[in-house]
Amino acid sequence: MHRRIPALVLTATLTAIAAPASAFFTEFLDRSPLAYFTDRDREMLNAASRDALNGADGATTEWTNSDTGHGGSVTPLNSYERGGRPCRAVKYHNEAEGYTSDGIFEMCKAGDEGPMGGWKFTGDKPRSR
Repeated sequence: MHRRIPALVLTATLTAIAAPASAFFTEFLDRSPLAYFTDRDREMLNAASRDALNGADGATTEWTNSDTGHGGSVTPLNSYERGGRPCRAVKYHNEAEGYTSDGIFEMCKAGDEGPMGGWKFTGDKPRSR
């Protein structure tokens, strides 16, 4: 019985913490421009990413979908190698339905296939200059 009470307290505590965290995350996604992007918006973002990633560091590629008014920009900040592959720190700016988002992500080249010409998000922290 003594072991059961702490387990119940732990379960109740985790549930109390998880519910607001889940609500925050859902609200965050609802207020993200990406939540409002159409398929065409995503295609245009991918094309801008492909162009920017194959361009020079510091050169910004902008995109705007005149049908939705959604848009953004992609700016490679610096290039480097990781694990023998070309990688880049890339700044993304997106806008839709009055919401904006900015982030810096690491992208590495993994072949030539895919919507961004083989460039993939790694999930790793990008290297600074």
